[in-house]
Amino acid sequence: GGFNLKSVEEVCGFGSLKGENLLDLLARLVDKSLVIADLLTNGKSRYRFLETIREYALDKLESHREADITRDGHLEFFMGLAEIAELNHFSPEQLEWFNRVEAEVDNMRAAMDWSTSAVPIDEPETGSWKQQMGLRLVGALVWFWHRRYTREISERLKQMLAITDKQTQGRATALYSLGFLCWTVNDFSDARKSLEEALSLSRKLDDRLTLARSLGYLGAVAATEGNYSLAQSLLEESLSVARELGPAGRKPASWALMILGDVHFEQRDYRLSESLYEEAVALIREAYEKNLLGLAIRRLGYVALRRLDVELASEYFEESLRLNQEVEHPVGICAALTAFANLAMMQGKFSEAAQLFGAVESHLVSSSMHLFYSDKIEYQLGVSHLRSQFESAMLEKAWKKGAAMPIEQAIQFARKVSRS
Repeated sequence: GGFNLKSVEEVCGFGSLKGENLLDLLARLVDKSLVIADLLTNGKSRYRFLETIREYALDKLESHREADITRDGHLEFFMGLAEIAELNHFSPEQLEWFNRVEAEVDNMRAAMDWSTSAVPIDEPETGSWKQQMGLRLVGALVWFWHRRYTREISERLKQMLAITDKQTQGRATALYSLGFLCWTVNDFSDARKSLEEALSLSRKLDDRLTLARSLGYLGAVAATEGNYSLAQSLLEESLSVARELGPAGRKPASWALMILGDVHFEQRDYRLSESLYEEAVALIREAYEKNLLGLAIRRLGYVALRRLDVELASEYFEESLRLNQEVEHPVGICAALTAFANLAMMQGKFSEAAQLFGAVESHLVSSSMHLFYSDKIEYQLGVSHLRSQFESAMLEKAWKKGAAMPIEQAIQFARKVSRS
């Protein structure tokens, strides 16, 4: 995974290794090729060890009994970075922070591993501190993890939560994060279990932000299971709590509004769902959350499509695709392509629709990704309708052609089809 200068200063800057002494040592190690310095496209340097040197350095740390304190510092630094990243994931610098965290994924993994490692039986407080730091680290990055690490992080969270049952804010955050990740892959049973525990714990701790999030995600689970009355109750409470929090509650408030829109959309009340989606969009724009904005805009596109307003639907779907491209969100891009496939089918362009559906399926399967539930329903409905309208042999030929498209080609094709 490597490291940058800031992490060296924070993790290794103790004892005599501080300030200029540390920088001088790093420069000498680079000069002797014991540390490799890579110049990044942004003009900054990132450093790494060759594997043999890394193993030798670790042996030295162990022999000087400094390995544990270094690992503790590493865990603390990357937990702090995760919580700073969480704040900046909802800012104009969202993509920059996604990329920054992406560069540190291996360091995040190492920190998580250390947080669950065994400790001496006579040091229970050390073990508890490590566990809570690990839970906070993972929970802070839930909207990053769901982009392409859902399965891995879900399993890690289950293991981490099983190690300790200490009733803390870190546990509550980890629980709602696990619940959300399970929901995104349609594992509603595990999602409900985690979110109900998060809900109970957040009430006990009077953690209003976690309460609003837990209610919102639990409402999403109820909505996807068709329990609309329960979903509405949970989402309305989430919205009420989130609004009390002011700017800090914009994200859970916009989520609650959007899922409430889905509840009414599924009951074919398109007027009310449109109003709720529009309110969500306005709030999300204030929060600079392009991932969620792409989804909410896409839902407005489907309202337009249900009303047979092809031109307006196309505009919404194009904005949704652009937003997901801007934050390099692969699931969102596939969802937007699904929307363009449904648009093509509405226009009678069955071959083009089949190619786009084929491209979506191919990229989802190859990357082990899952569409959000509302997008999954639109995908299933679209494919089912297409199969009823398009001759099977022609459909299969077009589907295979789309499945062979690289993602960028599929994006260009979708835009070309919508404009023709």
